[in-house]
Amino acid sequence: MSTQHDRPPLLARDAESGGTSSLPRSARGEAGGDSLIPPDAEPEATVERILGLLSKSHYREARDLAAAALARFPDHERVQWAWDIFEIRGKATVSEEGPEPPRDHEFAWLRDPPDWARGKWVALVGREAVAVGETLAEVSASVRSQNLARRPLVHRVG
Repeated sequence: MSTQHDRPPLLARDAESGGTSSLPRSARGEAGGDSLIPPDAEPEATVERILGLLSKSHYREARDLAAAALARFPDHERVQWAWDIFEIRGKATVSEEGPEPPRDHEFAWLRDPPDWARGKWVALVGREAVAVGETLAEVSASVRSQNLARRPLVHRVG
């Protein structure tokens, strides 16, 4: 199974494919995206800001900040990880084994989640919640600590 370490950074992948960047225009420097990050900002602090925005359900702002961070710190592993949260959303991922199987079971679970999951972040593999937490960072850390055969679907349950 492919890991983040096996792939080139997003900007390099985009250049290799010959496509236009999927980064928002502001993050590509076309409209001052660098102004989202103070000049003296450190990559780790920026990732924490992204996670803070996500925990408050400010998804668009978090995505714009993650994209700007990737443009500013393209080789930083946690910045790449933060961008990948948005990069894979809504896309099928492909590993050496081929595309991931459909997510029908996960989406069925999300249509009628149990009461204990409401307001929490969950990581699902099939109909099983493999991680549950108050924050995306908490669930992400739990997922990383497990040896899962399949990448979970991570979602905040409303």
